[in-house]
Order: sequence, then C-alpha cells, then structure tokens
Amino acid sequence: MIESDQNGARVAGTHIEFGAFPAYVRSHIAHVPSTLDTETVALRLVAHGFRQADVATFVRAVCKWGGYAGIGGRVLGRNQPWELVDAFRGAAADVGAGVDVAIRRLLRLHGLGVSFASKHLRFLAPRVCAIMDTKMAAATGLQQSAAGLAHYSALCCGLAGRLEERRTPNPMNRPEGRWYAADVEMALFAVARRWAPMKRGLTARRT
Repeated sequence: MIESDQNGARVAGTHIEFGAFPAYVRSHIAHVPSTLDTETVALRLVAHGFRQADVATFVRAVCKWGGYAGIGGRVLGRNQPWELVDAFRGAAADVGAGVDVAIRRLLRLHGLGVSFASKHLRFLAPRVCAIMDTKMAAATGLQQSAAGLAHYSALCCGLAGRLEERRTPNPMNRPEGRWYAADVEMALFAVARRWAPMKRGLTARRT
C-alpha cells in the first residue's frame, strides 16, 4: 500500500520523507540511464505526428528501456503498422479523458499487457501517468489493471503536487521545477527495488 502523511509517503514498508525523493530519483537515473533518451524518442514521435517509422522506433526503445527488448519485436510483428499508429495516437489523445481510458486503447494491441502498455503510456504522458508492473502492483496492493494504473497514477500526481509545494528540487530537470507523476513513480520504484538513494550529484541531462 501507499500511504502519505505531512512528511512523506510509505511504499513497500519503507517511509520516505519528501526531501528524500530526489535521492531516489537519482538512484533510478543511475540504474536506468536511458530514461531521458527514451523520453526524447517519445517527444519526437508526438512532434512528427506518429509516423509509422517513429512508432516502431518508440516501441523498440520503450521495451529495451523496460528490460525486455523482445517484447518490442512481438508487438511490431503481431500488429499492422497502421494499427500501432492509431493506437498510440489515440492513447495520447485519450489521456485527458483518463489514464484508464488511454491504456485500454493500448491493451487492444497484440503482445501488450498492462505492464508494458503502461510503460509506453508513461513516456507518452509522463505528467500524469505512472507504471503498473508486477513489482509495483505488489508494492502498492493495487490491481495490475487499467483501474489500478489510474489509481496509482493519481496517487503519484498528488505526491508530485506536494513536492512542488515544498519546492523540492527534481533531478529530472522539468520546466519550472515541476514534478511529473512519472518522476514520483521513479522514486517509488527505486524504493520498492531497494536501490540505495543517491543524495548528491546526478541529474538528468537533456541534449
């Protein structure tokens, strides 16, 4: 379960104060250094209007980032290019109606379950979307489902707002010092994985 109080949040039996969130984000960056590169791939996908070639690059990048590059090959092989374009363009547009609505569109694709569908949506909409894989389902006590992802994403958005209220520095270097749901999820995932916090130095560098 995730519980929050005036000082921080508890996940996977560990309480982290709001001031410790940056250290856990740094830990995530250190363990998964391709995060910023993958975000750039997602930004280009959207900016170029979801071209087929860009969608294929995006799927491969996200699945490699998630540690299972082979899933990307299955998704690309089991779905028509136009189906992938429609699904990702539609999911990006549906986020405003709800994270659960958006991910259901991706779940129609062959080869994508909640875990990797949410990873793709996280990169398409990092401001509002977290990731619901088996590790975080166990850590949060939420279902690995569209509804579970929406609930978890809302929790992350709420914590992001509280971090912004405290002007907590974000190692992801978001515009105007913002915190995104995806950034909060990075910290919570690092806690759940028992990665040691990095208190100094490392921040995401944008090219």
